[in-house]
Amino acid sequence: AFKKRKKIGTPDPVYKDWKFFDNVVGHLWGPGLPLFRKTIAESFDQVDPNINACTLDITNVPRPQFGCDDLSNPDMGYGFGANVKNMNCGLGTWFNCKEDLEALGGSMVKVHVADINLNVIPCPTPAPTPIGTCKNFTISEQICIEEGGTFCPSPSPALV
Repeated sequence: AFKKRKKIGTPDPVYKDWKFFDNVVGHLWGPGLPLFRKTIAESFDQVDPNINACTLDITNVPRPQFGCDDLSNPDMGYGFGANVKNMNCGLGTWFNCKEDLEALGGSMVKVHVADINLNVIPCPTPAPTPIGTCKNFTISEQICIEEGGTFCPSPSPALV
């Protein structure tokens, strides 16, 4: 690995050109969330597996990081390990669910329950274009269920 790093011109220190982030905003949701929550509880028995939310929180974990030396052509660029998996352009972050912080140690939390590691890839050419326009509409829960939906907002956006 050292020879390859030298050959491709890895910065010294390796993280010299990475971008670091202090704030993360987001939620995990969807049909896979119960399995995710169960998996967390298997490793951290003090966590409630029945909480149906995960608000991303980066308290006391390394800051999320992004690296790419050639964003105009990320397939040929290097992230030098920013995604914590390989040398590709990418992003890496560790996190906890805010709902679990007290169970994991509160403001003194010293663990993380999950991480996200991404490789950056170029957008297709030509870039996709949106179809239709967004409008609000109201849908009954019954119709939503009959159509196979599991989350039935009212009003919700739809493409027309």
